[in-house]
Amino acid sequence: MKTTVLKLKLTALLAFPPASVCLAAPVVRQGSGANPAAIQAVVDQFRTDLGGANNGVGGSFLTGRREINWDGVPDSFSEPNNLPVNFFNVNSPRGIIFNAIEDETGAALNQFAVSATTASGVAVRFGNLNASYSANFITFSAQRLFVARNTQLLETTFFLPGTKMPATVKGFGVVFSDVDSTTGGARSLIRVYGADGLQLSAASAPVANGGLSFVGISFNAGEQISRVVIECGNAALNASNNDSTVDVVAMDDFIYGEPQPLTIVSGALPVSVAVPLKFTGITAAGAPVGFMRISLQCSPGHTYRFYSSTDALNWKPALLSGAVAGPDQNLFNPRANGVYLPETAMATADLSKEGLAKLFYRVIDETTGDVTMIGTP
Repeated sequence: MKTTVLKLKLTALLAFPPASVCLAAPVVRQGSGANPAAIQAVVDQFRTDLGGANNGVGGSFLTGRREINWDGVPDSFSEPNNLPVNFFNVNSPRGIIFNAIEDETGAALNQFAVSATTASGVAVRFGNLNASYSANFITFSAQRLFVARNTQLLETTFFLPGTKMPATVKGFGVVFSDVDSTTGGARSLIRVYGADGLQLSAASAPVANGGLSFVGISFNAGEQISRVVIECGNAALNASNNDSTVDVVAMDDFIYGEPQPLTIVSGALPVSVAVPLKFTGITAAGAPVGFMRISLQCSPGHTYRFYSSTDALNWKPALLSGAVAGPDQNLFNPRANGVYLPETAMATADLSKEGLAKLFYRVIDETTGDVTMIGTP
């Protein structure tokens, strides 16, 4: 069987829609009110827009969403301590990393804060930073809130949960606490960007002085978000910034689509990426009926996930012979196939042909995020 391996020296895959695709208008959900019940309906509608279930922590899924409500963050990573920027991709893998956009100088460079619980003995809702904040802010999901230190600007980027593989999502939404303005530099809003760097859309959070506001943006025609910039009022939380003179805003729940692998598309043709994993041959010999055997060179200690597609655009988990059914039906662990050499190891995998004459396979190294794609014409 002939094998086609396309190679390109890149470190990541980017989601570029074909030039002929017409992008649909974003679906924007906005709402505000004095308490959690007042915005519950619009939050639930946004969840429906994303589709599927809340996928919780870890793993990788084709549908659904992820949510962060901050309440499971341990005291060691909450006030007065810093939250690691990658906490929700390493400690509690949900495929998101934060970075501050600094607009002031100071010692708190790229630091983030989660408010304390009552049991911790530290003032709740950032009352340890400014005594007025405990009264100004309320929560959507009790009892923690989230902010960037030294700035009211931050960005989020997405990854396949628990990996270094860049990813995109179909939608992103935030619950804000104590939004006082929807105009000018004091507004609170989100800006969403595609993997090509272009801004896809932006939307402001409605006013709810002392209450809660929600804004979410999603897409239903294939557009994907790779980065989100969040603006929270016009001032950072600190001892001197009171809500009577500036607009200080905190954040509660983040809700976003299940992070998906990025795909490069040039016009109507896929561009593939080849990295340390190398295919050395494809044969039907030795494979079960309906499968083909692939010989590949693997990195020591790494595991790989296989995906299949008929058009190299729409991917689903590939079926591996002997693999565990369910979410891990496409997980390949070459350590079960022999002893590693000092640098690399040869291993074989049996992939389902799915009864089709032509398929594309994409393989993701779960350790590095590197990707290889082969065609079987």
